Amino acid sequence: MAREEKPQVNPDAETDEIIRVIARRFAEARKKRGLTQKELGQLAGVAQSRIFELEQGTANITVRTLINMSRHLEVDPRSFFPDFGPIGDAQAADAFAKIRQLADGLLHVVKSIDERSKSDGSLKRDIDAVIGLAQELAVRRVVPDDDHG
Repeated sequence: MAREEKPQVNPDAETDEIIRVIARRFAEARKKRGLTQKELGQLAGVAQSRIFELEQGTANITVRTLINMSRHLEVDPRSFFPDFGPIGDAQAADAFAKIRQLADGLLHVVKSIDERSKSDGSLKRDIDAVIGLAQELAVRRVVPDDDHG
């Protein structure tokens, strides 16, 4: 009985970008720790060629191996992935500014409610603005993938 070949699936752009981020962050962590690929490989029980391939973004790696190597690099394994990586000063400042803007808006709304006995058009606009900002913060990733830092 002939075996059917599985159709080739081309990774999409998002997958490629995630792989590039992981590869770059992995190489940065190894260099920051002051290890060569060979030294990390010896510590983690992984061939130097696999580490090279991982840093080039050409190798698949098991989560178990990634966690093992992250221990030797003294980093949280989640830090390799775009949504969990460290943020730069500019991104932290942007996030803080958005939070401050939200807090200021909430304070304004609370003061408006306290001053007015009934909702009027101005209060409705204030509430809608705060709700819109809160929704933006909830939907938008405040912690970016650190590709710019």
